[in-house]
Amino acid sequence: KATQESRRQGTSRQMAALQDELRFLMAEPINQLATVERWLTVAQDATLEQFREVARNAQSFAAIEWTPALEATREAAAEGAPQAAATGPGPFRLDYTHGQPPMVATAPPDLLTASDRARDTGAAAITSPFGYGSPPQVSSIVLVMPVYAQPPTTPPPATVGERRGRIRGYASGVVPVDHVSQELAREASTLGLAVRLSDVTVPDNEVTLLSQGRPASGGAS
Repeated sequence: KATQESRRQGTSRQMAALQDELRFLMAEPINQLATVERWLTVAQDATLEQFREVARNAQSFAAIEWTPALEATREAAAEGAPQAAATGPGPFRLDYTHGQPPMVATAPPDLLTASDRARDTGAAAITSPFGYGSPPQVSSIVLVMPVYAQPPTTPPPATVGERRGRIRGYASGVVPVDHVSQELAREASTLGLAVRLSDVTVPDNEVTLLSQGRPASGGAS
């Protein structure tokens, strides 16, 4: 029993260290994109060069872009939310080659779903992993943040209807996750645990990013 308890404590410490590492790895791109999102909120007439300058330190991404919302959704109109004006800069995109040949732009099939989730919650959302670029493709996710119309004297949108009515567009970036997947797979194999990484922004619409390893005896995961 003492040996089992010692192993359990050791496993708990290792998993806690892995969780801390994952938080650090994901916090960096989230913080970098949040900087761009805050700038876009106030930059009504941004240019590509200004966007390039603001986003130049977002080195966690393979690509980063601003996509304007052309019009508010019909659902927002049905709920009586004010319609957001289709004004502001057009779409911008920056590709970071990191010394590698330029990637062929590809998008995950659930990008629209992730964008809708970000819009309705006001929080960052991520897509399922997908192969980014030309072969050999890199396992990646897209991180999406909503950008709303924010008049100086108006509180941030607090309801789904308000968020849909005031959506201006989306700041998004492609995040390579091969290194995260490899680290999880290695730790899962070493510890004999099942590891799953998911986006639970919407509890009823969980997005699994990675599922790796077999559960340890007793069902630990």
